[in-house]
Amino acid sequence: MSAGSAALSLTSAMPTLGKAIAWWTGELAALWPTWSAGEGKRGGAAEITLDGAVAHVRLPSDRSSWAVDLSGEAAADQLATRIGGERRRPVALRFPARQSLTRTVDLPQAAAGNLRDILAFELSRHTPFRPSQVHYGYEIVETDAANKRLKVRLTVVPVVAVDESLKRLADAGVAVDRLIVEDDSGVAQAAIDVRAAEQKVSATATMRRVNIGLAILCAVLACAAVAVPLMKYDAAERDLKAQVASVRAEAMKAADLREDLRTHVARASTVNDLKRARPTMTKIVDALSRLLPDDTWISRLDVKGDDVQIQGNSPQAAALIERLEQSPLFTDVTFKSPVRREDGGGERFHVGARIEPAGAL
Repeated sequence: MSAGSAALSLTSAMPTLGKAIAWWTGELAALWPTWSAGEGKRGGAAEITLDGAVAHVRLPSDRSSWAVDLSGEAAADQLATRIGGERRRPVALRFPARQSLTRTVDLPQAAAGNLRDILAFELSRHTPFRPSQVHYGYEIVETDAANKRLKVRLTVVPVVAVDESLKRLADAGVAVDRLIVEDDSGVAQAAIDVRAAEQKVSATATMRRVNIGLAILCAVLACAAVAVPLMKYDAAERDLKAQVASVRAEAMKAADLREDLRTHVARASTVNDLKRARPTMTKIVDALSRLLPDDTWISRLDVKGDDVQIQGNSPQAAALIERLEQSPLFTDVTFKSPVRREDGGGERFHVGARIEPAGAL
């Protein structure tokens, strides 16, 4: 292919290429979510001017406007046919400048990246309104690079001045994207992006909901942070009480055993005391062998408790009573039967006495 034929082919393809680029840029423009501050002075939007209940609509392709009676039943269909016919066409509402307020605000150059939010803070200083009371737009009119300063033209419209018109159009199925402030000759002086404010409110509401959700989450986590240790302490307390109850039961068993042991020890001590207090048979026999004369014989000795019975033979049985009473071991010494003299000599006696426990000590 020669260079001439290539140039000819390229020239013939230019109209088609231009249409494709125009379509592509149109689609991109339709997807653009907000309006820039100075875009109100350019065409492209369907512009509406309200005169009472009549809306005067003009499209960029129209040389003159056409009127729609908003009180009529066909108003929504008429507006949808004209405005909605072209995909995603933005809508601008024009109104006179006398319903707006314009101020020039001097700001640092660094504020250029976040002008809308900064101007929201500056509104109460430069106007008698709060941000919630107005729709506002801005345009940078002067940049002082040497001093790093900006001059911004701030245009505000009270909400009460335009909300009735916006509601009337909304009832007719038209959502206004921006407000155009025009002078008495119909020349646009400023543009105010209505959607930007709505998006800001929506974002603020979303953030508020997110913050509420985060606050609830924090509250739940805080409650959990408090409740979990309390639950652990409660479980530990229950375990400790169970251990204390078990130890108390063991202690009560030990106390019962100690009391039983004390009782047994006391009984054993009593028995030992009784045994120590009562003289043994050995001590009784030893005492009798020392008290009775050598010529006295004992044929029978019975000891039952504290009572002792002595039977035997002695040359002088009567003298035995006196001898036995000399001992602290015996008291109440008496003859249990009369003394009898035996044929082989001596006297048969039967003496009874009571053993004195203290005498064994």
